Amino acid sequence: MLLHVACLLASVNGHSQNITFSGKDVPLEKVFAAIKSQSGHVFFFDAGLLRNARPVSINVNNASVAKVLKESLKDQPLDFSIEDKTITIIKNQTTEAAAN
Repeated sequence: MLLHVACLLASVNGHSQNITFSGKDVPLEKVFAAIKSQSGHVFFFDAGLLRNARPVSINVNNASVAKVLKESLKDQPLDFSIEDKTITIIKNQTTEAAAN
């Protein structure tokens, strides 16, 4: 029983990669590169989506991948989804609806 609990904890810890990153006015690509290198996640997005993205200032320490993405994209016309180790960057549907 104890071994089973230890295996479950190891499994949970393996899936919750934490990110540490600090930057002022950095492009989103740099934040994405830090997430990729520290967590092993890969990104999928249309490069055209990032053309209008503004640089971000962010300081996170031992934060979840989702938290880093939320912080990075909070003032951007972008959103994200995470499935397994793939992060998909998409156009924010709320921003698009407000523009129409």
